[in-house]
Amino acid sequence: MKLCYTTSLNSGQGPNRPSGSIGGYISELTVRNDEFDNLFGEISVYGASKAKTEYRALVLVNDSDQEATDVTLYMTTAGELNQGTLLIAPVAMNVDKEGRPVMERIPDIYSKPFVGDFQTTDSENKLNIGAIPPNGSIGIWVCRQIDTDNVMKDYRDVAKPMENKLYWFESVKKETDESWQLNVEWN
Repeated sequence: MKLCYTTSLNSGQGPNRPSGSIGGYISELTVRNDEFDNLFGEISVYGASKAKTEYRALVLVNDSDQEATDVTLYMTTAGELNQGTLLIAPVAMNVDKEGRPVMERIPDIYSKPFVGDFQTTDSENKLNIGAIPPNGSIGIWVCRQIDTDNVMKDYRDVAKPMENKLYWFESVKKETDESWQLNVEWN
């Protein structure tokens, strides 16, 4: 199995950045295991004030010569105070007039796709998508919803009083990365 970005180019080339993966054809660029965290950009206080939901399109490709059965997807995170929530929506791929798999393409990262039932998943609530035939594929929409309350809490919580020192404060150590993982299991 491999996870690929999507591109508007029917040649399969592109995109040159994850934010350009908004549907269309299967890109020749794959999402490496350590790159999934870069699918969405950083959240600023200004961005949180707008609280716009973002969408990205990926394609799970069965690159083996055997059918992958009982394929399940779920998201995990190690963070305690996440600034966003990731939801996923698997969708069937269509076929263009030349026989190439293609999925719905949205005009920009803030446009919700017409097709797809977005769900929250975790290791306890896995999403079973069935079987993927050899050289088959399934589209996966990933949605990030910003948790404005957590963003503002993190923004305001910058210092704490020092023990035994009146009017002295020390900075609060914070996580610098919010890490999410898309887990794929199959038989």
